[in-house]
Amino acid sequence: MSGETKKPWIQLSSKIVYKNNWIKLQEDQVLRPDGKEGDYAFVSKAPASVIVPVDQYGDIYFIREYKYPIDEELIQLPGGVVEGDDILGQAKKELLEETGLRADNWVNLGILYVGPGHENIIVHIWLAYELTFDDVGLSHQEGDEAIREVFHVSPMIIFDMLRNDEITDAVTLAALLKYLHSNSK
Repeated sequence: MSGETKKPWIQLSSKIVYKNNWIKLQEDQVLRPDGKEGDYAFVSKAPASVIVPVDQYGDIYFIREYKYPIDEELIQLPGGVVEGDDILGQAKKELLEETGLRADNWVNLGILYVGPGHENIIVHIWLAYELTFDDVGLSHQEGDEAIREVFHVSPMIIFDMLRNDEITDAVTLAALLKYLHSNSK
């Protein structure tokens, strides 16, 4: 086997089918792994961050937010889109906007891809600790957010919430797994 890696998909052409301030739908003409030509469409968005805020007792802070596309409230970790190159700075901004919390210490727990078969979105996972509780709540919330509650629970309660399907947001689940695994070492 040679050291050369062959890409299984080859882009022949590309066009933007739809674009607004938040998403872009790209459609490519490709040469598939089976040698046939075809179309491949996917969504592009700016990178995002998700934050696992942990207090001195080990409790993790969540938000409860209404999500328009599914017409439901979800329990999730705070986070949002990264605007510009300052990924950590944007994570700090999101934590404050969505919870009113600030953190003195930050650890990068890695990345995740939300749905790599149909989108190229990358999410940076952050652990935030040594929290400041001066203004916990929803007063910093942006106008396009529908956060209903900020609350905290112990990791043991989180396991019950997982068993009971109370936490169903995939990014939150993946970030919790990264955090709980890093914390068990």
